[in-house]
Amino acid sequence: MGRSQYRKIGFGAALFCLLSTGLWAQPKLVVQVVVDQMRAEFLQRFQHQFEKDGGFRILLDSGFHYSNTHYNYIPTYTGPGHASISTGTTPKYHGIVANDWLDTRSNYEMYCVEDTTVRPVGTVEYSSRRSPKNLRTLTFSDGIKLHTNGRGKSFGVSIKDREARELNLQMQPIWNLFDEFTSFRVTYAALNLMGITQAQPARPVLPLGLNERQKVEKVLREMKLL
Repeated sequence: MGRSQYRKIGFGAALFCLLSTGLWAQPKLVVQVVVDQMRAEFLQRFQHQFEKDGGFRILLDSGFHYSNTHYNYIPTYTGPGHASISTGTTPKYHGIVANDWLDTRSNYEMYCVEDTTVRPVGTVEYSSRRSPKNLRTLTFSDGIKLHTNGRGKSFGVSIKDREARELNLQMQPIWNLFDEFTSFRVTYAALNLMGITQAQPARPVLPLGLNERQKVEKVLREMKLL
């Protein structure tokens, strides 16, 4: 199964979940914190230094602590690790196999978040041209956007560009369609175009017209989902 098929299946599943789930009992805030080079056993070694009413102490006492977990891929570099955490899958599927890799089609050494087609904000440095375009799968940030019909907000902050880009969403064209035509109608149109279902929105909601469907199709093709 090729890259486009994985993207199509993942995107279709996310859209289907959007139609199948409600908005009840959802948390108001989700925070993911990743500390590079922090070994798991540090939680035990230094727990006597943790504050009693905050930080790691709350996570250990009131959350889940997994003490028997393992990596099922190598190498355990920063790029693959953060991509795996933010997508819930492995490099085989999300595509970030290392911090850098050789693109055999062009004989070019690719940086994991390199994107020469974008223009950075606040700088003109070529080395700042970064985006999540190499990520093949959706992140949990994309899931939040889908689940809240585009109302949820997602921010990625990191000293290293490869973490911030992979943690943040990569589906801005879809959100723009949601704003223009409503998420419900766009979701049905996308599922129809991808061949996942031919169902139509329940009345009184009307399906998208021909021109609107063509806009959705154009975006899906640009995202290599068709």
